[in-house]
Amino acid sequence: MKLMVVCGALVAGAASAQERSNEVSSPTGGQWSVGAGAGVTVFGNDPNNPNGFTPRASLEYMLSGDTALVLGGFGSFGVGWENGNSLVDGGVGLNLGVRKYLSGSGANRLSLHGLFNAGFRDAESAPSRIEFGLRGGFAVDHPLADALVLRATVDVANFGYGRNVGNGNNAVENRVGLDLFLAPAVELRFAF
Repeated sequence: MKLMVVCGALVAGAASAQERSNEVSSPTGGQWSVGAGAGVTVFGNDPNNPNGFTPRASLEYMLSGDTALVLGGFGSFGVGWENGNSLVDGGVGLNLGVRKYLSGSGANRLSLHGLFNAGFRDAESAPSRIEFGLRGGFAVDHPLADALVLRATVDVANFGYGRNVGNGNNAVENRVGLDLFLAPAVELRFAF
């Protein structure tokens, strides 16, 4: 009789564990997560952030155990110098895409992301521009608490189109191209 109770408990525990593994969840356990952070471009030409600080925020929804839908927004702000004068550069944009987790739940989770982005940029030294592109990179999520994650992300490439929408110096009217760069960022994410 005791053996049957133990076997029944083991079967019930295994079934419960299987149900939990089939649930959709983010690295912190929720189906949704929201996060915010900031980054910089340290090498190369990032059309979304040519020379400065980039605040960012996103909302993610887990489509499956390892794939999330991403909706985000970003800004850029930079100050440059030309002939002793300061030049201010800024912009805003939106992105939509997917994040694919490559490693399971553990201390850290590695993911790749691909995003469609659209943005507007204005600078004192150049004409205003609209930019559209496909952007890619990778990230590592490190859990801090039950529903809190620290994410280190690096965007590395953008294939896109840009068009001037105003007058300015050194203008390039239209541009299609692949840009390679290193744009690290840090985000704090909360799952619910």
